[in-house]
Amino acid sequence: MILQYSSGDISAMLAHASRNLVRDTAFSLSEGESMALIGETGSGKTMIALSIMRLLPRNVHQTGGEMLFCGAALPEGRAMRALLGTQIAYIPQNGLEFLNPSK
Repeated sequence: MILQYSSGDISAMLAHASRNLVRDTAFSLSEGESMALIGETGSGKTMIALSIMRLLPRNVHQTGGEMLFCGAALPEGRAMRALLGTQIAYIPQNGLEFLNPSK
């Protein structure tokens, strides 16, 4: 397995309460596979992608779960940034706009 992901819970701390955004999501990818997360607006696709990339907003926290990349825990900081765009990529819903070389 190249990537094994289980989210545990991803929650946001709002003004006066905490709100659960993603609950118990799990998937794995093998070498050469691609995956698309498809769902309604607000279903948690972006939060899952941001949690994998270690880029969750400050008021959003992940509790539990596990993320393994090539059999090891996903790194943080500079080591994680080195993976982004080279080995781990995120294409947002309006990907054609972001992939347009004229922008």
